[in-house]
Amino acid sequence: MPGRTTPKKPASSGFDLDAVARDADGEPFPFTFGGETWTLPANPDMRAVDELTKDPMGGLSRLLGDQWEAFEAVPQVFGTREFAALLDAYQSHLGVDSVGG
Repeated sequence: MPGRTTPKKPASSGFDLDAVARDADGEPFPFTFGGETWTLPANPDMRAVDELTKDPMGGLSRLLGDQWEAFEAVPQVFGTREFAALLDAYQSHLGVDSVGG
């Protein structure tokens, strides 16, 4: 057909970020609070990390995911010292200088 063009295929598929995610090593970070064991991810979602800086409890809820409702129901006080200690230990586990906060 005159005037019709065929779409060109890209030269390459580009950088495969999905492969990076599949190949990410590391272990989840378990911690105890209120007599229960909780787990933070080995490779935290940057959207959750960003939220930690703006809304610390919102960021933590994203990191804990399905565990959040039970975590929030723990009657023990989750104070600023506990939160700071958790972030420090999590950063160390991940081998990074800063995660949120």
